[in-house]
Amino acid sequence: MPADSVEDALFAEHLVRGELDAAAAVLLRTYGSEVYRFLLNKVRDAAMADDAYSRFAESVWLSLEGFERRSSPRVWAYAIALNAARQEARAGRRRDARFLAWTTSAACGAAAHARTQTVEYLRTQNRERIDELRDELPDADRELLLLRVREGFSWDHIAELLGDTGAAGKQDRAKESARLRKRFQLIKDRLREAAIARGIVPPKDEG
Repeated sequence: MPADSVEDALFAEHLVRGELDAAAAVLLRTYGSEVYRFLLNKVRDAAMADDAYSRFAESVWLSLEGFERRSSPRVWAYAIALNAARQEARAGRRRDARFLAWTTSAACGAAAHARTQTVEYLRTQNRERIDELRDELPDADRELLLLRVREGFSWDHIAELLGDTGAAGKQDRAKESARLRKRFQLIKDRLREAAIARGIVPPKDEG
């Protein structure tokens, strides 16, 4: 769920002062746990999720100077997380002088704390059968479902994250949102049909 606006305000205050490490630490403390949970659900492999999360957190730390506030901090963080997951799927991370600097930063500590909290929480949860159905979806469909249902993004923000709109105006963004909503409904219909077939939920006409 979105963080309290106080945290975003503190993040913005650090940015204005040029305190990039402190700003990154605030952002990762605020959104790190939910981003890590999202990555675990997206890649479905604990080791790859760890690597993608490390890549995400380091990228946040390295990219803050270029943050132009066109997106909210949360949307910006998820855009970096999606890119990190896709990069991790293609190649391993590269360790260089910047990586060594990252490991000693306050932001790195905040990222590690968020990951630890998330792992401890997830270990107490049992996967439900409906999650197994979701995991069988194609990656793009699962990604859309996670962003909308688990992370609660608005359709405009999902269009910003997933849509091929670039710098398009509001009208094009609205069309992309409508397209994604329609695709989302089709995904839900397929999931329900699969759940009925496996006896997880009863058919609609039963009762």
